[in-house]
Amino acid sequence: MNTTLIQKVYDDIALNVFQSYKIVRDGELFDLAEIEIYLINPYKGIDDTYIHAHKEQNKYRHIYFHYSGIDICFGDNKEVYCGVLVRGILNDINHIYGPGRVAYKHPKIRRDIKLINVPSDTQLIFSEQVKDNINLKNVIFKLPRVNLSAERMYNSIQTNIDKASLFLNLKARYLRIKDEKFYTPKSNAPDEHKEIFNKYIEYLIQRKSAI
Repeated sequence: MNTTLIQKVYDDIALNVFQSYKIVRDGELFDLAEIEIYLINPYKGIDDTYIHAHKEQNKYRHIYFHYSGIDICFGDNKEVYCGVLVRGILNDINHIYGPGRVAYKHPKIRRDIKLINVPSDTQLIFSEQVKDNINLKNVIFKLPRVNLSAERMYNSIQTNIDKASLFLNLKARYLRIKDEKFYTPKSNAPDEHKEIFNKYIEYLIQRKSAI
């Protein structure tokens, strides 16, 4: 398994999803702010340890509600399973982080969520590729996924330690932040502040070196 090639497949999916799709939640239009990708694609030799491979994830352009939140599914109705977990959404007025908050009212009552294909005029870029003073909202930070199943981690290590390491550390979480105070309010902020700040520092260093 070539980690670089697998990472590129995930990156391409993420960029396409961010650039091509929006969410209508209870009648309000949102951009995607945070996603995690889970994938089985035998044509590319990818068998992600952490995908549930539910039949819903085999569908194409499909919203799949599950216990954690919603996936946007980009399967091929054949061999490919692809679940894009929506962890955050934003627009000019609101930002919502947390897959459960995106998908459900309290208690677990589903939001009215629709996926629309609206190609964006805004050019998004991965943080490690920044070469000028781009608007922070247009930067995508890549991080390892969070809250993965501990049981799956353990079982995968027993089965294939190389594969376990690859998919545990793969940067398959993609995040956009509203501004430098992304961690406020605490009740509505993306998880793992330390990891995000590390990526933000790398971004600042990258931007400074590019000037």
